[in-house]
Amino acid sequence: MSDEQIRRSLQLQDSLSRRLAELAYADIGQAERISRQLAEITSRGKIIAETTVPLFLDVAVENKAALAQVALALRLQLQELFDTLNDAQADLADWEEFFRSFI
Repeated sequence: MSDEQIRRSLQLQDSLSRRLAELAYADIGQAERISRQLAEITSRGKIIAETTVPLFLDVAVENKAALAQVALALRLQLQELFDTLNDAQADLADWEEFFRSFI
């Protein structure tokens, strides 16, 4: 991630943490983890959606080497996103339970 993307991710993490504090989310440590994970997931998804996929679509079909590099970069970015989602599963189950109690 670029410095700007990291800065935006940290701002989002802070905003998410404040929101969870406003809602009296029970576990402060878990709230911090969820805030970090959601900010990372959002940032990774945004990079894929705004940069990598458009680049993949823009590279000329004749430029196979460049197309392959972009495709492999996309695969790596998707794997990193998948890993972050997997890491968040336990905390997100508790997140779901917390918010279901509002219904």
